[in-house]
Amino acid sequence: MKARWNDNTAAPLHVLSWRVEREDGAVLLFGQERDFKRQLPVGRYKVEAKVRAEGDNPPLSARGTLVVMTRDAVIQQRLLAKK
Repeated sequence: MKARWNDNTAAPLHVLSWRVEREDGAVLLFGQERDFKRQLPVGRYKVEAKVRAEGDNPPLSARGTLVVMTRDAVIQQRLLAKK
């Protein structure tokens, strides 16, 4: 997964943290890299990325559901503004 704006011309995001948790709570992973690279078993995961744009902008949280299948992965995301 990668944290980025939909508009590629915007300034890059600074990732404060990643949190990936399987829906039953069995797998919990953290990270702070812009690209989150982990091998995950097949299943559904809750994903949260806390990011900050350049400057004095407040942090934002992007949350979603990641579905990992045998040959593919899909994420349904939503952006939440948080201070």
